[in-house]
Amino acid sequence: MNDEKSIWHLRKIDLFKGLECDELKQLGTIIQDRKFSRGELVTAPGKSLSSLFMIRKGKVKICLFSKSGKEHILSLLTEGDIFGDIFEPINFSKKAWVYALEPSVICSITREAFIKLISQEQLIALKVVRNLSTRLMEAETKIESLSLQNAPQRLASLLLRLGEIYGRSHDGVILLPPKLTHQDMANMTGMARQTVTLLLNQWESKGFIKRSGRSIIIPSQFEKFFKLSSI
Repeated sequence: MNDEKSIWHLRKIDLFKGLECDELKQLGTIIQDRKFSRGELVTAPGKSLSSLFMIRKGKVKICLFSKSGKEHILSLLTEGDIFGDIFEPINFSKKAWVYALEPSVICSITREAFIKLISQEQLIALKVVRNLSTRLMEAETKIESLSLQNAPQRLASLLLRLGEIYGRSHDGVILLPPKLTHQDMANMTGMARQTVTLLLNQWESKGFIKRSGRSIIIPSQFEKFFKLSSI
C-alpha cells in the first residue's frame, strides 16, 4: 500500500485517531492489502487470526456453523470496521468464519509487526491504548443500553442499524437485502428466533414494515415511530 492510500485509510479507523501523518506512515509500512471476491472466505477456524484486519472497501460477515452445517451470522462489518485476534477473545479464531459479502479490500497488520512497532514507538502505543480504552467504554455503554431495551426495541434498533449500513434507499423506504435469516437476527439481538418471527409478523400486520420474499422494507417513518413510541 502506498503512503497516501495507507494514510487515507488509517485516518478512517477510530483505533488510530489522533496519530500524526508520520506515525500513520509508519503503520502503513507494515500493512498488507488483499482483494476478496463476493462470497470468498477471508479467514476460518484453524487459520491464524493473529492479525488486525481492517476493511478498506466492501463488507464482510462473521459467522459460526452448527454441527449440522447451518450458518449463523454473528456480525456484519463494513468499511472502517476492524476484526481479528489482536482485540478479539482468544478463542475467536477457533470458531469464527469470515466471508466477503461483496468485492472487498481488506488490510491486515500481523500481531508480531504491530507489537514490534508500538514497543519501539511509545507515543503511538499511548494513542492506540487511549483509543482502545474509548472503544471499550463505548462497547460497555452499548451493552448496558441493550440490556435495558426490551425485545421489540432491540429488534427495531437492529433493523435501523442494518438499514443505515446495508439498506438500499428507494422511494422513501429502505430495502434490506435477503441476507439475514430470523435466526441471524436472533443471534445478533440475544433473542429467540420465535420471538423475532413473531415481532416481524406483528409489525407487518400493523403496517410498520413490509416484506417482499425474504427482503424487509422499512418505511421512512419507522425510525420516527420507534423513537416516539419505543415500539
